[in-house]
Amino acid sequence: MLEAFARNLRHAGKFDDARRLLEEALARLGPNPRLLLEKGKDEIGLSRADLAVQTLEIAAQAAPSDWEVPATRAIALDRLGRTDEAAVQYQAALALNPGNADTLNNYALSRALAGHIAEGLALLRQAVALPGSGPRVRENLAFLESLQAQPPQPGRPAVPAPLVK
Repeated sequence: MLEAFARNLRHAGKFDDARRLLEEALARLGPNPRLLLEKGKDEIGLSRADLAVQTLEIAAQAAPSDWEVPATRAIALDRLGRTDEAAVQYQAALALNPGNADTLNNYALSRALAGHIAEGLALLRQAVALPGSGPRVRENLAFLESLQAQPPQPGRPAVPAPLVK
């Protein structure tokens, strides 16, 4: 219940309110992995990816089989420009939950942001073929295909960043 309420606050852009709620709950309940995961997502929303990496490390220790923890940690590492470390986290998330279209999408964008557009395209093609793939994945594929055909130039939009759900 607390996790859902905090998520709703985060989705509404009320990151500080979500942070306060989560910190109070964690102080009372101890290191609950789902609350830590939500706190990490909130920290990313607050542009505190450095704190998110730390929070998500604690969540990973508490819930090593939760695929969403490394998937979210990868996004935080991407925001810090640590793309090689992010790739390891995306791979860990996909090992725990193979065929997750959103994780593949984010991994593909991460690789493209790191300058590996061909690798990003291959990952997006895999994601598009999955049943859970949505329009955002197809849009990202089309965008990366256009980048491959015509490399970025000043004034042209950059690769979209991986998104936190």
